[in-house]
Amino acid sequence: MSTVETVSIEGAPSSSKDLNVIASPEPSKKTDVDEAVTVKKGKGKSSAEGIKPSKKQKTITSVPKTLPAVKELIKSWGFEDPDCASMCAMAGMAKGNLKVDFDAKLDSIAWTGECPACKSEIQVRLRALLKQADSGHDYEDGSDGGGIVCSKDDCFYQGYLTNMCGKNMSQDSGKYHSHCRECKGFGKCMGDCRTSHCSKCGKHYFAGWSGFDCNNCSRSKSKKQGSGRPKSKKGSSRQGDDECLIM
Repeated sequence: MSTVETVSIEGAPSSSKDLNVIASPEPSKKTDVDEAVTVKKGKGKSSAEGIKPSKKQKTITSVPKTLPAVKELIKSWGFEDPDCASMCAMAGMAKGNLKVDFDAKLDSIAWTGECPACKSEIQVRLRALLKQADSGHDYEDGSDGGGIVCSKDDCFYQGYLTNMCGKNMSQDSGKYHSHCRECKGFGKCMGDCRTSHCSKCGKHYFAGWSGFDCNNCSRSKSKKQGSGRPKSKKGSSRQGDDECLIM
């Protein structure tokens, strides 16, 4: 607040010559609270009290070993739908069968091989293998779902890289490329693309194109039915000893 000071001029009546002079406000004094700044000392850095230092992002230098973690990794690299990614390829990443460059990320040269058609070298990027179908059912129609594509202009080869989840990766037309997505974890390769996973017994069986019933379930069912039949004695009729046969 400004203060008003009354000044009297010598020789003049005080009632008429009093002048009101507005004095400048006194400079405000900083309190101890204003001047005090509490600083927390961190590791080589300081920050005002109440403000937490930003956390450093962890640098990943190896591929995780679980399916959810691998999905999260490729999602952070820009893969749009990790749930639709090849589980065979993700298993190959986790097991170290596919080469992963953490600088190139999805553009890593994950596999190098030879084109079976023109014998030229083929370099396949991780992105292409993650987009590869887990079943090569289109092997008679050009194998369009395969991740291996020859880069030469006059060669039109396209195929599958199968068994990325195992020890022996190989090229295939797709007929013998089938990775089960229903088994636990990353799943596993079944071989023939006409093989299916039985939802009842959990085993793999040859379903063909027409969708045969699981032979494992049929076999176990016939065993149960056969175990309930009484064993026939030697020399007895099929109808049993108590029945009379009319000749």
